[in-house]
Amino acid sequence: MPPQSEDKAVVARNVDSLLAFLQRHRHDLRKIKEAHALALVSGLHRHPSLATKLIGLYSLPNLLSHATHAFLDAHFAQPRDPFLWNAIIRAHSRHDSPLGALSLYTQMLSSSLYPDGFTFPFAFKACASVRDIGLTRLVHGQAAVLSLSRDGLVGTALVSAYARCCAPEDATKVFDEMCRRDGVAWTALVSAYSMNGWADEAFEAFGKMMGLGCVVDSVTLSSLLLACTRDLWRACRVHAFVAKAGFECYASVCNSLIDAYAKCGAYDEAMRVFRSQSFTKDVVSWNTVIAGLALNKQSDKALAVYEEMTGEGVKPNRITLLSLLPACGEFGCSKTAKIVHESFANDAWFDVEADVVVATALIHMHAKCGNMELARDLFEKLERKWLRRETQSPTRLRL
Repeated sequence: MPPQSEDKAVVARNVDSLLAFLQRHRHDLRKIKEAHALALVSGLHRHPSLATKLIGLYSLPNLLSHATHAFLDAHFAQPRDPFLWNAIIRAHSRHDSPLGALSLYTQMLSSSLYPDGFTFPFAFKACASVRDIGLTRLVHGQAAVLSLSRDGLVGTALVSAYARCCAPEDATKVFDEMCRRDGVAWTALVSAYSMNGWADEAFEAFGKMMGLGCVVDSVTLSSLLLACTRDLWRACRVHAFVAKAGFECYASVCNSLIDAYAKCGAYDEAMRVFRSQSFTKDVVSWNTVIAGLALNKQSDKALAVYEEMTGEGVKPNRITLLSLLPACGEFGCSKTAKIVHESFANDAWFDVEADVVVATALIHMHAKCGNMELARDLFEKLERKWLRRETQSPTRLRL
């Protein structure tokens, strides 16, 4: 074997060894960083397969900079590798960086590299996150030019994007033009109708889906329940189907049932689902029932559920606070409002004043409870903090 062939064989074996190591330790950040360091020392960091794997493993919000470094290292050696571009666009689209994903997508086009059937779903996911109908239609046109808009994976992502952009008509047109429609595609259509208030169309699509023998899953039922708000009869029908089909053990479905019943004014039914032992409650379950009780002016019960939640050791989050504050304001109890505020303010993990939505809700709560001095102090503190804060605009990734 010529020396060059031997070198390639050695590189291939080393890359395979590192890939196997990363697969075994994919949940261990320290091990991932060790493998990355070894790749940098050995010069293997520019190998596209290894870089793609690293980008995927670094795809967490606080690790996107690591993913970007892995991409850039390999990009200089393989600038026209679509797998690398797809991996980094996917990393940004999945983790609250849609503008970063769209910027990378634009740069991919500028590099005279054509997107493929794996690029567009990530691009459409980013479009959905920013809810820009014009941008969605632009990317749709690019997918159509490449004859990819009718593909199952691309079409499903596009239906979801149009749904988030409040364009169910466009979602329907895309769905009708798709070459193949599986259960995931039908679920996307049901969701598109439900989230845009097209309840009749959502149930009609669900009926057609069932008639075609497509698989119904927890996502389908959660999407359908979104169409049951303010329609108790339909909520009860879906609940009966959930029980018959054995989906009562799914927390996501039960959470959607609680939400649907609460929005129909049937908070007793919502509490009955919440109190059932059929599913394991998560923080979303607690948040949903608190929000539902607050919506139905059952402020004392909402506060009691919150106390029960903390008593069971479930950690409240931002949504808990936003769900609870209206109940405190409605209840009008100054003492309770102060206790809730302090319980969140004393937690190092949650910076109340850094979140303008939460801080505004707190000001409103204190004002309704008659704590005008607290409300004014919080407003002034928030005003000073946000005036000092520098506006950071998204920056383009420099290649």
